[in-house]
Amino acid sequence: RLIVVGDPELARYVLSTRNFPKSWTYKGILPIIGRKSFLVAEGEQWSGKRRALNAGFSPNAVDSLTNVLESKISRLISRCQSAAESGEVLRMHDASHDFAMDVITQVAVGENWHGTDLSLRETIDNMKALIE
Repeated sequence: RLIVVGDPELARYVLSTRNFPKSWTYKGILPIIGRKSFLVAEGEQWSGKRRALNAGFSPNAVDSLTNVLESKISRLISRCQSAAESGEVLRMHDASHDFAMDVITQVAVGENWHGTDLSLRETIDNMKALIE
């Protein structure tokens, strides 16, 4: 059974008040998300994971990400526009990966690797250089 919730107050209740049984459809994505994922956790396991994640989704935490996300999204859009104008083939999977890595490194490590502006290979080379 799948229930779609469009009311913000009801969505808040569903997402934070209690943990509802998961749909059988999650079984198909377990190889991708993992068996211990927050998405499929239930009961006490879900409650513990939920408490651990709460701080990262507080209004202050989310507000602090706004500028980073806005900057990275603008760079991604520019990259897509440049590729479209030049006729370059831009693999969106790679561009999305670069964007995600760029956001994660900026937020988690406080480093701007300009991953959205670089190719996947250049991003990996930067990561290796940082480790060495």
